[in-house]
Order: sequence, then structure tokens, then C-alpha cells
Amino acid sequence: MPIISVIVPVYNGAKYLGNCLSSIQNQVLKDIEIILIDDGSTDESARICDELSLQDKRIKVLHQQNSGVSAARNAGIEISSGEYIGFVDCDDEISEDMYEILLNNALKYRVDISSCGLIAYRLNARPVEKFGTNKFYKYNRKEAIEAFLQSGKINISVCTKIFKRNIVQQVRFEVGKKMNEDKFFIFESICVSNGLCSIDISKYKYHGRIDSATNMEFTSKWFDAIYFAEKILVHINLNIPELGTLARANLFTIQLQLFRMMTRSNVANKFKKQLYTEIIRSNIKLFKKHLLKVQIIEYFLLKNIPYFYPYLLQLYSKYIR
Repeated sequence: MPIISVIVPVYNGAKYLGNCLSSIQNQVLKDIEIILIDDGSTDESARICDELSLQDKRIKVLHQQNSGVSAARNAGIEISSGEYIGFVDCDDEISEDMYEILLNNALKYRVDISSCGLIAYRLNARPVEKFGTNKFYKYNRKEAIEAFLQSGKINISVCTKIFKRNIVQQVRFEVGKKMNEDKFFIFESICVSNGLCSIDISKYKYHGRIDSATNMEFTSKWFDAIYFAEKILVHINLNIPELGTLARANLFTIQLQLFRMMTRSNVANKFKKQLYTEIIRSNIKLFKKHLLKVQIIEYFLLKNIPYFYPYLLQLYSKYIR
């Protein structure tokens, strides 16, 4: 049994797959299993996967009809055999010592989830290091949930983590959703774990293949973010009610972010009006302490001077994202 199974969903990633797989194969930690899920690729990805599996006995390949990244990850979980499970996207890369560091921390601190930071490379923009403070955090289950709900406390990418096998066996990615499905997977994993540790060093290399400004344009997939935030709120209210205001603040923050993107993209539809009503009717006094000052100002102007709101976004574009 390998110590770590690394699951890589592959869809039309022929241009990047070689570099991605090399970064996994060249890990300092050699006792790994690499599972490539060809999700109905129409380029040369399937052939490349098969060729790589012949060159490295650690690589397994599964071909399936195109079903999306969540279904591909779930399929990888089903055929994995590692004591820990990790995920890498086929157009990204990882530092050679990433899994060694994650595993050592998981074992040393006896936690079910171990995390690190990442550096984001985007076209026409400077690389941005995220969670690269070099600080270390260890949380028990409740502390991890609380940190998760506080924006910026825990990295929400599944690709920067390893999960103990018994944890992953209890959760799955929700198929059919395209936004924040990985965030919800992490939330559910934390809820059945004994805790999480995180070291803020950037070992995962995320490559944004589209312009960073365009990347934040509004599309209907962003509705999924509200869907998952509402599911988190329901779970928290039922199981950890003392964190209810924090979960409500999390939902409000996502609603505000979505409305902001719709405004910047000049989207006008029935859902935007409904979302506006939900935002201004929110009793933020209940969770105000969990909001940033800029969010409180944004809410005040949106509620009291809505016609000025688009200009506010222009004026504070560096602070409101």
C-alpha cells in the first residue's frame, strides 16, 4: 500500500500534462501512487496518460466519459489505495518536497488533514503567493471549522492538502457543481476529522490559463458558491450552533461577492434583484464582528445609496474584490 495516492483529473491537458506529471514523479517522497483520470479528453491527453503509465509502474489510468472534475476525483478516490489522498490539477505543478512536508506534519502532529500554501501564476500578472507567511497552525476539529469559516484563515484548495484515507472514505465531491465544490469537500472532511495542520509555505504552483481580470467575470457557475454556503450554514446551525453567526457571515460575504461580480459585469436579471433584496435585508448586527470594515461600508452604501454603488467599486477596486 502506497503512503499517498495522488489523484489527477485530466481533461484536454495535453500541453501541460508532461510538466505536471514530472513534478509528481520527482517527489522526494517516492512511495506514492499516481492516478490519472482521463475525463473524456478529445486531445492527446488519453494517449499521453497511457504512455506514462507504461514508463512508471506507480501510475494508474482510468478512462471515463466526460463527467466533470468532481466525478473524476470521486472515481480516483474509488480506485485509490494510499493511506493518504492528495489531488493535483493536470495543468499545475508541485514542488518536489510538497508531499514529504505534508506527510511529516500529518504524522508529527497526528492530524487527519495537512495543508500548505500555493503560488498563483496568471497571464498578464505577477505571481501571487497565497498562504506564504511561513507560519504554522494546528487546529482541533472545532477550531479548524471556525478557521475555515473565517476568510483567509485556511486555504480552500484541495490540491494543497493530504487527507487521511478514512476521512475521504466518508465524503465525496458533489457532482454537477462547478464552484466551491472543493471548498465544501474540505468543510465536510474537517467535520469528520480529528483536526488539521497548515504550514504557510507555497509548495503548490497554480497556473491560471486565462487573464486574471477575466477570471473573475460573472458566470452562472458562481450561484454554486451560494448553494454550498447555505448548506454549510444549515450544517453549522444543526451541529455547532455556537458558530452560527460565523457561518451566516460566510454566506453574507459570498452573497456580497457575487453581487459585486454581477455589477462589474453589468449583469441585470431577476436573480440579481433577489440577491440585492437578500443582502439589504440581512441583519448584519448579528454577525458584524465577523465582517471586514470595507464590507460593512459596502453594505451601508448598497443599502442607502445604491445608485453610487458602481462608482464605489471603481474607487475601491484595490480593496473590494
